[in-house]
Order: sequence, then C-alpha cells, then structure tokens
Amino acid sequence: MLEAERHGESPEARLAREYPHLSAARVAEILANVRVPGAPPVLTIGDVAAYVVWALARHAGRQS
Repeated sequence: MLEAERHGESPEARLAREYPHLSAARVAEILANVRVPGAPPVLTIGDVAAYVVWALARHAGRQS
C-alpha cells in the first residue's frame, strides 16, 4: 500500500498490476486483510493455483 501511495496509485490498481492472476474480488479481500493490525499473511492455496493457471495460459499463448 505504501508503494502505491508513493506512485500516486490506488492500492487496488497497484495489486492488480503486480498480480494480474488475482481477481478484483481477491485483490479487495487481500487489502481488507492487510489493513487489520497484526493480521497473518494472506496468501492462499487458491492464489497459488490462480497463478499456475495464469502462467500456463500465458506460456501456452507463446507456444502458438
């Protein structure tokens, strides 16, 4: 969130740009979680799975 503020971006836009494999709903959920003081890390298995699907699709597009 600090990085977004430094560059004049919204935290939502920054996360969506950095993590294009995450849905808008997931980005909103992550931001809600990190705003809670002392909250645990917010990475989920679903996030990893979304990345794998995104990366495979991206790689497959390069193969054609």
